[in-house]
Amino acid sequence: MTINKLKNTIDNNNKLLRLYSVYLNEYSEMITKELVQDIVNDCGVDEKTAFVSLLSAMLGLDTVDNRDDVLFEREYIAPSVTQLSNEKYLSDPYLVNIKIPRARLGSWELTSARYQSYEGLIWNDIQVYKDLKEIPSLAFFSEPFEFPCVTENGREWMAIKPNEIETMRLPIEKAHGNVVTLGLGMGYFTYMVSEKQDVSSVTVIERDENVIELFKAFIHPQFKNKDKIRIINCDAFDYLDTLNALSSVDYLFADIWHDASDGFPLYLRIKKYEERLRNIRFEYWIEEMLLSQLRSMLFSTAYGQLKAGERLTVLGKVIQSEDDLCEMLSSDNLKILASKLRKAEN
Repeated sequence: MTINKLKNTIDNNNKLLRLYSVYLNEYSEMITKELVQDIVNDCGVDEKTAFVSLLSAMLGLDTVDNRDDVLFEREYIAPSVTQLSNEKYLSDPYLVNIKIPRARLGSWELTSARYQSYEGLIWNDIQVYKDLKEIPSLAFFSEPFEFPCVTENGREWMAIKPNEIETMRLPIEKAHGNVVTLGLGMGYFTYMVSEKQDVSSVTVIERDENVIELFKAFIHPQFKNKDKIRIINCDAFDYLDTLNALSSVDYLFADIWHDASDGFPLYLRIKKYEERLRNIRFEYWIEEMLLSQLRSMLFSTAYGQLKAGERLTVLGKVIQSEDDLCEMLSSDNLKILASKLRKAEN
């Protein structure tokens, strides 16, 4: 891989994230059932193809006469879009067994929200390929999908929707022994790991008393294995400071951010604890999205240095070629580098 090809990949990654950010924040409900069905009927294509076509047009791409836009749609947009099934998520154990009532405590409220038919949504973490191409996970339901959520002053803060379910699937699978989760939310992770036979206990660290009270009053009593769960009302970093190599914690899952934008600095702060707490397995919510920010930042710096002929050394290794740079920016290496960067800053 040449340095210019790698730069083109990183630029396209950033371009797609920018386009999707605008779409999701401002236009996510503009693709309607009527528009999709018109294309399906007129062109004889499936709903996903129709959705991709409408999405590309909404993003300002010319997929008729502009070759670059045609390639961008084929290589980035089309692979990023998935049509979701209502039945798959409505059969999730949490949504089947836990009934969320409407309730309010202070500025917090237990309520519900809904995705409209063909409304765009993020449903999983970013997929990263060997060549460092990043494909976001955009999706839609063909029918409305309702889900429980918690709002603070009317703003959705926590919800049990596809993104929550899919991005926690692997961390839940890996959880074992004495588990700690930083952040309570609506207790999805807590519930799912408490159901596992190889999980002995679940300690939840949550700093907001209102969130804890809502959970204890309306959600926790419905958990079958509620006796496994202990909730500590404190700041996540204050709790981490109390842990040491003799702590009985086996697995720690961090989920104290709303999205990648506010999560990145918190992620770097938590990473510095890994070296001291090597007996604990750390996992992080939406880690690939967080690493995407780090990848873009480091590439920008490294690209300028390499183009200028400067010597570049990372983790004691001299970066001499484009392949070296690509390896350095892989997710596995970035996870190591993230803890080193934060340690150096301190």
